[in-house]
Amino acid sequence: MAAAPADWSRTVELRNGVTDAACRVPFRRWAEVELHHVDLGVGHELEDLPAEFTERETEFLADRFTGHPDVPHTRLTDGTRAWRTGRTAGEPEITVTGSPAGLLGWLSGRRDGSGLTAEGGPLPSLPPAVAAPTPCPPCPGRPRLAVMTYSGQVTVGGPADVHELKDLMITKIAVGPMDNNAYLLRCRATDEQLLIDAANDAETLLGMIGDDGIASVVTTHQHGDHWQALAAVVEATGARTYAGRDDAPGIPVPTDVPVDDGDTIRVGHVELTARRLVGHTPGSIALVYDDPHGHPHVFTGDCLFPGGVGNTRKDPEAFASLIHDVETKIFVLPDETWVYPGHGNDTSLGAERPHLPEWHARGW
Repeated sequence: MAAAPADWSRTVELRNGVTDAACRVPFRRWAEVELHHVDLGVGHELEDLPAEFTERETEFLADRFTGHPDVPHTRLTDGTRAWRTGRTAGEPEITVTGSPAGLLGWLSGRRDGSGLTAEGGPLPSLPPAVAAPTPCPPCPGRPRLAVMTYSGQVTVGGPADVHELKDLMITKIAVGPMDNNAYLLRCRATDEQLLIDAANDAETLLGMIGDDGIASVVTTHQHGDHWQALAAVVEATGARTYAGRDDAPGIPVPTDVPVDDGDTIRVGHVELTARRLVGHTPGSIALVYDDPHGHPHVFTGDCLFPGGVGNTRKDPEAFASLIHDVETKIFVLPDETWVYPGHGNDTSLGAERPHLPEWHARGW
């Protein structure tokens, strides 16, 4: 690791696999980075923090409450590790048990303590002013590290954004004159990679893919803005090609594996389920990753965006087909499902579900 900056109060930001020039560290080597404090701006993604981060941050926050007159003597445990906080011993001890993410969320004021159990007394109320994250002081020898929240907001020519899940790493980038999104999925157990939509700018996509290459590339549908770089990417990587069976004839690069509704596509140990969505094109497919450690994630191509379904060219039959398929195959997933569309920002099913009646009424 390169020498750290002289200004230790400056945050060293980790994003997209590397930090700034002061400290370049791949995501899968997070455990080797010397940390003093992790910024808890990650919100609901606490489950995605590596165990080493969670343990150190829990210890840091527990120390902040140690000796506090308004917090009873408390033992925190996730069943494997234990920390003590609050007033000093000499009074009955309350034992609070829960998941690492649950304990960390409660200590940081990000969660209300749901899912935690308390023995020996009620769950302590933590003073909000103390629970709120505060900057840690300069600490020579250890750079502060802020774990950046994935936003899904990318622009053409700008950096990619990385969504770190326990088993899967999702890299999103925008390419081409129609501001297409391309998604690189990497199995964390095997490092095998899969690309969704080689839309444009092969050089940018190949740079994102890196020397490890890709095993496969999935084209969500036959529209030309989603396959402009497909030939070049396949030639450079030798990747298998996947596309919906009914759209494959409209894609100029041969499809190695035609995909039907319900088919499984694998990237390493991770399984994606294809859902055929008819209306934007005859054979559009969405890919659903049902994360066993969290909520589902779905890559919808041009069939679902923030604010509505994809363009059906004012064709009532095409719209009726598309919204039916989206409702019966995508909106059956829970509200927490993260949606990665073919253009623009991400959304969730919970954000879009209340607007389904509006979409029906307007017909697009």
